[in-house]
Amino acid sequence: MLFRSRTEVYVDRVRARIQYASELGRYAVGRGKYEIGSNIGGSIILSNVSNDYGYFSANWEIGDFTVKFLHATLIPDSTETDMEKDFADKYLATHIIQWDPSPAWMFFVGEHVVYGNRSIDASYLLPHTFLRITEHNQGDRDNMFIFAGGELRYGKANTLYGNVIVDEFSSSDLGTDSWMNKYAIQVGNALQLGKSRICAEFTAVRPWMYTHRFMIDKFSYNDAPLGFPLGSNL
Repeated sequence: MLFRSRTEVYVDRVRARIQYASELGRYAVGRGKYEIGSNIGGSIILSNVSNDYGYFSANWEIGDFTVKFLHATLIPDSTETDMEKDFADKYLATHIIQWDPSPAWMFFVGEHVVYGNRSIDASYLLPHTFLRITEHNQGDRDNMFIFAGGELRYGKANTLYGNVIVDEFSSSDLGTDSWMNKYAIQVGNALQLGKSRICAEFTAVRPWMYTHRFMIDKFSYNDAPLGFPLGSNL
């Protein structure tokens, strides 16, 4: 008898990008993943631990300011049945305003919105509007986040940074177990000492941070978190 081994090649990770750059900005369509905020153990705002996803992005530079916009097509957490995979539509839209006042300092503030079970919402294709106000006017059915961060680059290859992301927030419920406090904070420092580089980071993520009352709006992509890789309640 003759036994033949068969080699199968799987191409499961495909990345591509087409970009148009001009004085009016940079525009791109591609497949990949993004990361927002400096980190060591994974970003609390938007991490890159997930598989690649399709997106449209745009960047505009105005003096010391940069406006960044991203609209991505996501896959919801597993909805597979015994017969077929029934994936609903799911999307992520985010925009950022970044300020670089000097080579040493950088600050940014932005918003996320996760929505689904419908086609692309034209309201979320406007990078200069407030996504939270838009979401509220559409019935509070989508998942909204507000985030901010900054960096201080000092000395030789030294970086001090911090990130924060907030969903629901109630100042009167601070220090309690109320679900109304959904936030995460992250601070770190990377210090160059001779030929060695020492990094330290502190991350705290409140329970329910990346969840939503509608499963389709969970801050995730195909069973992988889009936020901090280790999840919530840390």
